[in-house]
Amino acid sequence: MSAATKSSIVKNVYKLNDFIYSFELMVEESFPFKAGQYGSIFMDTVQTRPFSIASSPKKCLDKKIIRFIIGPHPDGVAEGFIKNLKIGDSVNYRAPFGIFTLENTIPDYMTKDFSNLSLVFVATSTGIAPIVAMIEHLCDIQFKGKVVLYFGMRKSEDRMMEDEFVEIKQKLNFEYYISLSQEENINPEEKNVFKGYVSDPLLARQNKDDYFYICGSTKNVSAISEKLNDNGIQNIFFENYG
Repeated sequence: MSAATKSSIVKNVYKLNDFIYSFELMVEESFPFKAGQYGSIFMDTVQTRPFSIASSPKKCLDKKIIRFIIGPHPDGVAEGFIKNLKIGDSVNYRAPFGIFTLENTIPDYMTKDFSNLSLVFVATSTGIAPIVAMIEHLCDIQFKGKVVLYFGMRKSEDRMMEDEFVEIKQKLNFEYYISLSQEENINPEEKNVFKGYVSDPLLARQNKDDYFYICGSTKNVSAISEKLNDNGIQNIFFENYG
């Protein structure tokens, strides 16, 4: 059965960096979804584009808010949509869709012993959207295991959302690492920031039995998954775009 079309008012819209935007919708009635799922947003009366929900189900239930993160797209439609979006605008969308969720990949994650394992999240660019929803969900359920995020971008000016990651550290056993593939000037005092591709620090630090969740462009997801496989890692789940 297709998800019903919903209409919500824009509560907030702002830039995360020079290219990527975040916006929140006020939801009159909360609806059930799983962290990691996506919605299909109407760019106009006909065209839609899929975007992952970047907030947890509990935030929808308690605060009647859902969040999306949108960046440039080759066809330019989404870019025009987000640049013209204003607080108070009405946005139509269908949701939820998708199986890139903890429930679908580790059915027993609520009871499984993670004392010697980690949930490892890997994102590039707007691939952070479903990842941050899952991590926010883990905060909501007071997950006791270790959670690690590897976030790949190109340059220092692309960095974003680190204030949110710092807040998450207060709620979870959480570490995050930033990889900058095209940045020459890395501050040596930032021990969690690396020059290179996101897979470089990842492969050096993780247990082969950990669970890995990857989201980003098809090219990046394929490259990261291949390196993980070559390193003997099997618990790999991913979603890609473009």
